[in-house]
Amino acid sequence: MFQFSDLTDRFEKNLASGARPLALLSKKDRTLLAMSNDLSTWFHEKALPLWADRGFCFDECRFIEGLCENDQPIRLADNRARIQPRQIYAFTSAWMRGWRGMSPEMIVSSLEWFTSRYRRSDGTFGNIVSAEGFLTDPRFDLYNQSFVLLMFAQMAQFQPKHKALFEAEAVSLLRAIKAGYTNAHGGYLSGPAAEGFMESNPHMHLFEAALAWESVAKDNSVWRDLSDEIGALAIKRMIDPSCGTLGEYFNSDWTPAPGTKGEIVEPGHQFEWAWLLVRWAKRCNNPWAKKAALRQYKFGRKHGTSKLGLVMMSVGRDAAVIDPTARLWSQTEWLKAATLFAQDPSFSGQHDFMSEIIRSLHAISAFLNTKENGSWIDRIDPNGHTLDAKAPASSLYHIASAVYELEDALEGLTHLKHF
Repeated sequence: MFQFSDLTDRFEKNLASGARPLALLSKKDRTLLAMSNDLSTWFHEKALPLWADRGFCFDECRFIEGLCENDQPIRLADNRARIQPRQIYAFTSAWMRGWRGMSPEMIVSSLEWFTSRYRRSDGTFGNIVSAEGFLTDPRFDLYNQSFVLLMFAQMAQFQPKHKALFEAEAVSLLRAIKAGYTNAHGGYLSGPAAEGFMESNPHMHLFEAALAWESVAKDNSVWRDLSDEIGALAIKRMIDPSCGTLGEYFNSDWTPAPGTKGEIVEPGHQFEWAWLLVRWAKRCNNPWAKKAALRQYKFGRKHGTSKLGLVMMSVGRDAAVIDPTARLWSQTEWLKAATLFAQDPSFSGQHDFMSEIIRSLHAISAFLNTKENGSWIDRIDPNGHTLDAKAPASSLYHIASAVYELEDALEGLTHLKHF
């Protein structure tokens, strides 16, 4: 069973040379170090090995959709396009930080399996491939394209000798998106799942991919332009100025969609957008984006967190609860946002954000503490009962991103700030 351990002194070796003794760190710092270490250990020693084994189809060199309650592979007739890029992102992230539980050849083979089966004639990627390996749903979905772009950015770092190839692939895909799916009022058409509406979620991940490419590309101007385009679209059109929320569904002119769709706000996405907007704001020195990000975070915490301390799935723009269930991925986005806010001295209350990080770690643990070997539960109801013990593979991307966001921040949060 996953649980956070008592405080120990095992972290002292991880601090930078010349760091002050662990005993002189605050209790909150030591708690954060302990919890981060426990989560990272679970991720690298249990989760990644499990998913590299049972979460991978060795016969076809592809990742699978998820694991059942007994941690056996879920084998479905439909293989969603989002799974391969997200798993490739997670495993390449781990490899580049020293984890060696999956060979580079297997990761590359999974990429080849994906591109050979999902690629469409216009250069974009389809939606569903059958168990037999045929593209049975070739429809365009912007969400899928966003993760392919993110995957290519990861591969450019994972295989630097082939960086130019992956950069060319990404630029070609972006051109295809712009050529075929540009919306007259800004942004890009989402695809069949949107039922004619514009969606913020695919744009959020397109934003993420653009920011990733900014630090990787030989010529990052195209990616800076894309991140500036989406950041400005979020600030000017997607965010409700009255309450600071960023909804899920819009009309083509970016007014809220009619009815319930236009009211839906997902607190997990408020945190995820906040995390991205702060990163973008630092690059382009945009104080308005930082203010918008903080408003989103505060809304998510005030109205989107249950009495159990878990981030709920959805509320309305008026803060009325729509879906009180909680999913693992939302908790990881809370952790990422809190970690970023805690590092930025331009935000007041950094000490409070340290407490927020600890709270979000406790929330994550609620989804891990029924498992012993690296899996998780997906959904918890308002009373704390498990609703879905199946573990979707897509959550690994969220976990990896959160683990490494916190790892990268630890020294600055717990040591350097004391000097």
